[in-house]
Amino acid sequence: MKNFIWETHGIHTGTGSDHVKHGIDDIENVVKTAIDKGYPSVTFIIHTPRMTGFRYVAEKKTDIKFIRGDNAYFNYSENIKKLKEQYKDKIDIRHGIELEWQGSNIGLDWNRSKIFQATGIDFIIGSIHFSKERIAYDGSQEETDNLLNLRGGFNNYWLGYLDEMIEMIDESWETIQVVGHIDLPKLYTPYPDCFKDLENSDNPIARKMRLLLEKISEYNLALDVNLAGIRKGCGAYPGNSVKGGSLDCVTVRKDDRSLTIAPKHPVLKSNPKLGIYSSHRDQPGMLTILINALASEGINIDTAELNS
Repeated sequence: MKNFIWETHGIHTGTGSDHVKHGIDDIENVVKTAIDKGYPSVTFIIHTPRMTGFRYVAEKKTDIKFIRGDNAYFNYSENIKKLKEQYKDKIDIRHGIELEWQGSNIGLDWNRSKIFQATGIDFIIGSIHFSKERIAYDGSQEETDNLLNLRGGFNNYWLGYLDEMIEMIDESWETIQVVGHIDLPKLYTPYPDCFKDLENSDNPIARKMRLLLEKISEYNLALDVNLAGIRKGCGAYPGNSVKGGSLDCVTVRKDDRSLTIAPKHPVLKSNPKLGIYSSHRDQPGMLTILINALASEGINIDTAELNS
């Protein structure tokens, strides 16, 4: 499982003078804040501009063709390059793009052009926000209800999303390094109960999710820990010593609650901590379950205190 999960879904950079605001425009202030707090690194991300047919309902109402991100996207790499040079002795700055899956054929050609325009990036996240019906998964309850009706219910809604994720990975695995928010539909639909026993459930959604995780592992891709619907804090991430697997364990802590992931049970010393110890098989899907357990308790790996 080494390097299977990678904390890369960083701070979304802003859209500048574009029509709809998204992200943070003053990214230099973010870098300064991260330095002041003693973070070893900080990560930025930007959405690739979408084709006109993939638009949120709120965007369609503006009747503006290029609604978000075009001008900011073209200047993104150059702006980050300047910050990397200016603060190279104080902090490790990483930046990537979140490549919006818009289907194969012309969608693939569009994405290749967006990658070409983003020179010098450190990583590419592949993610899906729009269905093949060109309806947003994360737009609004109205859009979700519309897609639920078109697909004939909850099961087909989730199965369709997972099928699209699998298609994206099969088509893009040589281009992307990270797979983003595999649970996006939970923003406006219930979380499938079968995920509580993902390893053993015979539910079609659970089987499809296992297939998706197996493909992520098979193609040697990283799984973004930025699961959907969790509010972000600073967005600064641990350095390579944590990501590279050189430590024996990682503990995620929030207030008086914590969860530790380690290759073996800890050796209890004179002052053992009260807690529950459990063993899990080292196979695709288990880390997702553990991360979801954290999220259900309000603990987010992105913003929690990370000890080792």
